[in-house]
Amino acid sequence: MIWNIATGAEKSRITATMQSNASIVFSPDGSLIAGGTSDYQVHLWRVADSSEVAVLSGHTGYVYDLAFSPDGALLASASYDSTIRLWDAASSSEVRRLTDCNGSLVNFTFSPDSTLLAVAASEGLCVFNVATGELGAFFASNDWLNGAVFSPDQTIIATAGKDYTARVYGLP
Repeated sequence: MIWNIATGAEKSRITATMQSNASIVFSPDGSLIAGGTSDYQVHLWRVADSSEVAVLSGHTGYVYDLAFSPDGALLASASYDSTIRLWDAASSSEVRRLTDCNGSLVNFTFSPDSTLLAVAASEGLCVFNVATGELGAFFASNDWLNGAVFSPDQTIIATAGKDYTARVYGLP
């Protein structure tokens, strides 16, 4: 449901079958909502009228994490099939598939300028070049990383680990 915060009234309703750990995100301009569903797909809905505008297919496992790039050009989806897929947000076509990160993929985030994707995984931190899909850096970890975030100037990535440790990595 989409609520009018000022009045508390329901504005519109989006209906989909979502698994218990589904992800849902707004596009940066607020015009779209993307949701990962139990049918291994990503659904895109227009906020203005709750209409479904696209279904992104290709994953072979639940889609558990989603993020739009800050510039709104790409949507990234992570699945239990151990892939992250990058989708063109305008055409809904798959741009590339990222599979070279060690271990189970946990969480990811785009850099502020949308050129890099940091992936927190069970065996470390992977940093991908979004334009080429190449793994640009890997930082091993002794324990699962639960999350990652870029500094505003993109020179540092901070991670949170399952071992209750925050780590900071400088980028080359």
